[in-house]
Amino acid sequence: MPKYGNAYLEKAEIWKEIARTIDDQPAGPLPEPPGMPTPGPIGAIGLAAANGGVPAGEVADTGGDLLAGTDIEPGVFDAVLRIALEIAREGREGKPVGTAFLVGDVDGVLAYSTQFILNPFKGHTAEERRITNEELAENIKEFAMLDGAFVISGDGVVEAAGRYITVDTSAVQIPAGLGSRHASVAGITLVTGTIGIVVSQSGGLIKIFRHGEIVRTVSPW
Repeated sequence: MPKYGNAYLEKAEIWKEIARTIDDQPAGPLPEPPGMPTPGPIGAIGLAAANGGVPAGEVADTGGDLLAGTDIEPGVFDAVLRIALEIAREGREGKPVGTAFLVGDVDGVLAYSTQFILNPFKGHTAEERRITNEELAENIKEFAMLDGAFVISGDGVVEAAGRYITVDTSAVQIPAGLGSRHASVAGITLVTGTIGIVVSQSGGLIKIFRHGEIVRTVSPW
């Protein structure tokens, strides 16, 4: 298990400054596509979707629809979502934190992204990097302060943190007010089989992306 969070964070500062010059500007407003169909319900998450945000207590039952056709195990998706909820609620060092998780289709995700900081998970065993390992959660929360996305395999191995998505986002449409992190995650879910989970630094709402679209909004409260 990675044990040197502070050292990695310190070394990453210079990379963060470089990254911000490239991909830290808000995306311009994009029109919400007219007549977009509402995704069908997924277990407990779908029950409150019409209310604008799914309560945090209703995330355990992801059902089959969202994960159908992916290599993602339901327990892995639930573990990632729960960590995302904790990040949204708690922030880090008293400040709100925004971050993104890309779950499944690791080969596709790595092909459409680049490593812009030292990968803190490189060199550790698969079991040490298992997202369902509760001891790993604090490391994930610490690295969430870094720019870039987490990459997690469908069976729950954290492959990387600090990945920068390199896809063209011109083909995606997201609601106005969402920034480059949301647009990039939408873009990579359009061209790969990954599912994206984005924690908004502003407001803490969690957006779940698949096929280039927001399929769920989850409230951390």
